[in-house]
Amino acid sequence: SAASDVYKRQDFARAWGAKVIVRGVRTGYDIEYEQNMAAINKQLYPDITTVILCTPAELSHISSSVVRELLSFGRNVDEFMPEGTDINKYL
Repeated sequence: SAASDVYKRQDFARAWGAKVIVRGVRTGYDIEYEQNMAAINKQLYPDITTVILCTPAELSHISSSVVRELLSFGRNVDEFMPEGTDINKYL
């Protein structure tokens, strides 16, 4: 649930002494969800700031789910990965 996600993030952040949580968004739905979570984070944990970064429009269609699915079909995913990333490290 969304509430349990907030608690997990904040507990993790506090355990590491973090003052900032960085979240990335790709779509309008993601932005709305993350803005709501940031507001809840701020109310429950005022000492931790949430920063939301937007994906450039030309990359917004790429998701980890799509990359994993392409990999499951044996496709090369280099064009969807940052330059120099060794995908085998994550498989």
